Amino acid sequence: MPGRKELWVEGNDDSHALRAILEARGILPQLKIESLQGYQNLRRELGVKLRTSNEEGDVVGVVIDANASLPGRWQSISSLFIQTGYPIAPAAPELEGTILQAPPETYLPRVGVWIMPDNLTPGTLEDFLLSMIPDDDKLLTHATDCLDSLDAPPFRVADRRKALMHTWLAWQSEPGEPYGTAIRAGYLNASVPQVDGLAAWLERLFLS
Repeated sequence: MPGRKELWVEGNDDSHALRAILEARGILPQLKIESLQGYQNLRRELGVKLRTSNEEGDVVGVVIDANASLPGRWQSISSLFIQTGYPIAPAAPELEGTILQAPPETYLPRVGVWIMPDNLTPGTLEDFLLSMIPDDDKLLTHATDCLDSLDAPPFRVADRRKALMHTWLAWQSEPGEPYGTAIRAGYLNASVPQVDGLAAWLERLFLS
């Protein structure tokens, strides 16, 4: 009997965006996506999930933000796998997305990790979404210039990419759409090469 297949993400924006990407790519229509409301909650609940899994064939995918330090985020999540019985984790996340197979004779799930935006650089979901906008998009250039012109931005430096994303979305034909709706409306292009790696990782993790 096949086990459960779940994709865990940090927040609702991640959940809606990934669901829209799956729909646009025509893959995994029934995949359950769980929003854990923050990285610390996700890591804590993942530890519980790994320790209490009792069904062979379970698969859990995790999509998290690198934020300012990709090595720090990878160390945090990979140490959890070692603590719960996986024999080894790579020293750095794999560029194509990391997948750890369930150790033999255990009920541990197969687990996969994608660190936004690209398993290589610091950043967040918004950096990934911004890669779905053409480089020569004039509204994106204008939105960037607007943020640059602010003498004292009211948002944190760490939230600049989110501010840029929402500013750009505010200038579309239907202003201010959520991420998932923006993908479905075609404002964000889910067919760009930057999405290929994420889609391929999801297929390898859940369908192979």
